[in-house]
Amino acid sequence: MMIRINPARLENFKRRLKEALVEVKHTHRLEAMARGFGYRTYAALLADIGDSYEIDVEIDELSFADFLVAHGYGDLAAVNLVEALQIKEAA
Repeated sequence: MMIRINPARLENFKRRLKEALVEVKHTHRLEAMARGFGYRTYAALLADIGDSYEIDVEIDELSFADFLVAHGYGDLAAVNLVEALQIKEAA
């Protein structure tokens, strides 16, 4: 699924992910989300948004889950990123 992200939407996603993954550290949530958007780091995601203001990203559920597992949150690996972020439409 391809979605469009801008700074306001990213802030909204961060809030929703915090609600869905309460037990996950803040930095781990951000990095997992970045992986789920196809980025190696959250900083790289921010840099792209800063350069373009709005970007299209492909959701990568496996990379999102893999990051959670690698950082000790294996019990949350089944969390669906699209559902957690409440994404309803494609870009």
